[in-house]
Amino acid sequence: MDWHALLGLPLPMALEKLRQAGAEAEIRYSRSPRQQTAEGTPRVVRAAAGRLTVCFFPDGDPGDAEE
Repeated sequence: MDWHALLGLPLPMALEKLRQAGAEAEIRYSRSPRQQTAEGTPRVVRAAAGRLTVCFFPDGDPGDAEE
């Protein structure tokens, strides 16, 4: 299993790839101290054998954000 291939994937997609490979992982959630809610898409930011670290990223086109 190439764990680095999971980096950046949405969590459900990463879990499906693990399932297909017959692997499992402990999932740990992390977030910025400034962001107190779990909003957006959970994406894999660190992957090691048996462990995924996931952070939430805002959805949408960055060009739509107000400045």
